[in-house]
Amino acid sequence: MENTALKTLQQVRVTPALSNNSFDSISNRLKTVSTLSDAFSCVSELCTSYGYSHFLIAHPPKVGCSVSAEDIILTNLPLYLVDDLVTLDLLSDWSILDQMSETSAPFAWTKNGGVKISQEQFEATAAEPPVDLSGADALIASEVDTQFAHCIQAPTRGQRRAFITLFAEHHLQFEADFELVVLFQKIFDRIEKLASNRARDVGAELNKRELECLNWAAAGKTSGEIAVIVSLSEHTVNHYLNSCCKKLDCVNRTQAVARAIRMQVIK
Repeated sequence: MENTALKTLQQVRVTPALSNNSFDSISNRLKTVSTLSDAFSCVSELCTSYGYSHFLIAHPPKVGCSVSAEDIILTNLPLYLVDDLVTLDLLSDWSILDQMSETSAPFAWTKNGGVKISQEQFEATAAEPPVDLSGADALIASEVDTQFAHCIQAPTRGQRRAFITLFAEHHLQFEADFELVVLFQKIFDRIEKLASNRARDVGAELNKRELECLNWAAAGKTSGEIAVIVSLSEHTVNHYLNSCCKKLDCVNRTQAVARAIRMQVIK
């Protein structure tokens, strides 16, 4: 009987390369990206061009922390799937995140063989029995019919790394195309600039009292405690914190504090 894994490797699709005109066109388009919505459209177009069905752009969690909604920058994975992955803390043992703690180089993942960090490992999948998927690997593979994924990491100007995982419904070549890596580095850079601009805008929008209350909230103080510290009524403190939530586009003060810290509006 023919080895099914070998058959899978024989059916690997070569990632289509963009023409020079297309590469230049997308590079120039990135310069005009002014919102995350624009960035989302660019990434979606690239995914379609290269044969990927879904993508996830995010920051790896901080050491000892779980992945939160604040870590996820852009994705076209179904919202219910993202919610389950975050709420159930399934990403804490995701094989792709585990591998990122070991290397900063691009790598691949296959449904049959898990994480692969070299061409030799990738080809050796043919001689190995399929792995039993669990947690995030199993859920993502089943919900979006993922057979293969590329993971590309990027250095950033900030203290945290960023990465993109590109999911495909079929097997692609082991190494991500170089021009794709370059384009995604440009996308990361553009997203960082947008975040930096947004942080400056939000920092300018928040008044002195709002920042003061938000800083005390970040220190773990309740509205009542903040009211005593800043000599305001608890009602007024809540008003300022609610205003912070609106300006930061958050649903509660916990999320507002997390976003303000990430955007370096507060420390």
